[in-house]
Amino acid sequence: MYYRIFEGNKAKLKNGSSYYSFECDPDDIDKAYKLLAENVVLNNQDLNSRELINFQDLADDDVKTMLEDAKKQEFISDYESSNEMNELEKAITLLTNRKIKLKDVAARTNIPYTTIRSFVVKPSKLVNSAWVTVYKLAKLYDEINQF
Repeated sequence: MYYRIFEGNKAKLKNGSSYYSFECDPDDIDKAYKLLAENVVLNNQDLNSRELINFQDLADDDVKTMLEDAKKQEFISDYESSNEMNELEKAITLLTNRKIKLKDVAARTNIPYTTIRSFVVKPSKLVNSAWVTVYKLAKLYDEINQF
């Protein structure tokens, strides 16, 4: 299942975007906790803070319940879930989850490293980039995440 969380009143996202997308089994709360802790910082923290928020007090029957509780506690403003990611979500996830080095992304997609780096710094730039750029990144995401 694919999830997208949106910034809340008490916290912001480390990637500098207003949302963060991730893939997680609906019952894998450990993975969801880890992803939240690594990608969400309290508003009074620096975006580069290494201090992790302890989400262990969130309800944890499943990922949906946990995200509902995070929303209730205003760490996130909302969330979405779906069975598939679109190309833009794949591109942003590829660049923000860092499963591959940026120089390798640049080499495998023929997109200049400086352009890749600018997307990492500000993922929202991908929204206005050329469709072929998003497509190349999404295609690489699919290649890396083949099962």
